[in-house]
Amino acid sequence: MAETVGEYFVRLAEAEDLSDYMFILAFDQFQGETHTYPHWKPLLAHVESVIAEFSDQPFRGPATCAMVMNAAMKRLKAQENVKAPYQWVPTLRTLRAMGEQPVES
Repeated sequence: MAETVGEYFVRLAEAEDLSDYMFILAFDQFQGETHTYPHWKPLLAHVESVIAEFSDQPFRGPATCAMVMNAAMKRLKAQENVKAPYQWVPTLRTLRAMGEQPVES
């Protein structure tokens, strides 16, 4: 049976720091500093909300990571009027280009 979004992203709870969190969230594609962006708390709250909303959907590798990141970015802008960190959009582009990939559990 395929892994779900909720099952895959349960790994986020094991992240030791923000860099580890982004490694998991962005399928090892996030490039950049994490300590200079001042709005991580609301952004990651939106990430968690998106994950909860889609938790029972199949996880499809980088395509799912891109979907979660994109939805969180849009919610951050709509609800907080704040932009995601500048590395966020290039990471989304990379993940979208990677598309769906089988994921080893």
